[in-house]
Amino acid sequence: MEKWNKLRDVIAELRDMQERAWIPILALVEDYFSITDETAILKFHDRARVQCDIAHDYIFRVGELASEAYGILAG
Repeated sequence: MEKWNKLRDVIAELRDMQERAWIPILALVEDYFSITDETAILKFHDRARVQCDIAHDYIFRVGELASEAYGILAG
């Protein structure tokens, strides 16, 4: 039973991470369409770099969680 409870917790966190990984990307899309001048382009570029780093961290964690879930199922 403990195995299934742990798997349930991992799956819940996995779902949360999958959803959270898209938030930085969607924010960039919104920002892109509000660019009006060169200064806004530079700000967008800086923010895009940060948001992509955040999204990468979330996506990496999703991979870790998927591996953990596989280990629980295989073990």
